[in-house]
Amino acid sequence: MNYSLEYLCFTPESQYLERKSARKKPRELLKTLIGFANADGGVLVIGVEDDGRITGFNHSKAHSIESFQQIDRELVSTPIMKRFDIIPVTNEGGESDNILIICVDPSVNRVIVAPNDVVYLRQGDETIELSYERRRMLEYDRGQRYVEDELVLDATLEDIDEDLITEFQHHLGTEVSLTTVEVLKARNLYRDGYITKAGILL
Repeated sequence: MNYSLEYLCFTPESQYLERKSARKKPRELLKTLIGFANADGGVLVIGVEDDGRITGFNHSKAHSIESFQQIDRELVSTPIMKRFDIIPVTNEGGESDNILIICVDPSVNRVIVAPNDVVYLRQGDETIELSYERRRMLEYDRGQRYVEDELVLDATLEDIDEDLITEFQHHLGTEVSLTTVEVLKARNLYRDGYITKAGILL
């Protein structure tokens, strides 16, 4: 990471840059990291106020650098790819201090989910919570979800052509004695009492 102090302090916050005081609780900043990871990546600067003032970590109410470095330890199943850099600075009080830079890589293969099962996304200079529909679209984008795997809630087994199921079994070389539900379940086309879109298209 090779960012100038001027860039980190005075560049307007954007899709790729956010500044936070070290007085903020580390857990409160987790959504910013998740938002960056679910978008195009970004840089979180800790120890610099929104207006560019360097308050660092020497402040009595500041949390430790280590606590921010462990900010995502709860994200066991969907870890965030990130790098840390500690930069020596002179804070606004004229004292030697540090700021922490967290550079977040975009997550290209999966959606990063917060411990409370919420998904955040960076948009412009804000980190927003995604609705169910937008979260699902992001999962499609990351290849975690496929349209054909969705359940069709208003479909019943009567919508399935029994002759096609029999033909399907012959084609696969399976036992013709299997029921329609057994055939669908074996191919993951029937779950929780519902038929998937792929099952309907069979």
